[in-house]
Amino acid sequence: MTSSSVKMTNEKQKSSELKSVVSHLKEKSFKSIIAWKGIKCMVRDLELFEAIVLSTFNPAYSLADFHIFLKGQGLTVCMKTGLFSVEFPKSLFLKKKKEKFEKSFIKNIDSMEENQNLIYHTIKRVQLKLERAIKINQQIKLELAKSETKQLSMFEKITWKQNEDNFQLLEMLSDT
Repeated sequence: MTSSSVKMTNEKQKSSELKSVVSHLKEKSFKSIIAWKGIKCMVRDLELFEAIVLSTFNPAYSLADFHIFLKGQGLTVCMKTGLFSVEFPKSLFLKKKKEKFEKSFIKNIDSMEENQNLIYHTIKRVQLKLERAIKINQQIKLELAKSETKQLSMFEKITWKQNEDNFQLLEMLSDT
């Protein structure tokens, strides 16, 4: 391995370790002990922090060991009587924001695809209903045309019959 690839591997390992530390410290159950302001983690009660939070790390840390670990990672650590704070790199938090953005973006795309499918199926249903309505309308027009033809032929028969009767009447009158 070249020195640059070893350096990148070490940086990735450091970043991975810090991510796990940050995610552990951000657990909801530790909110009463730890306060976050942006990228800065501040401990409210050192005794509780050491007894509860640091003991749950794998491996468990003492406060002094945790301080040394963080300093070894190149972080700014402030440790005074009753006060402990650490400033983590912004890059750890930016990736989460980017991941959240990507997840919400993907969720929006999925939602848009679902809406698009719903709209497509709605349009298809309306199209089928319109096609049925057009067929029914054509059938009604055909039946009306047939009905009108029947009525006309009946009217013609009646008229013809009346004309025939009138003609016969005229013939009878002319014969007399």
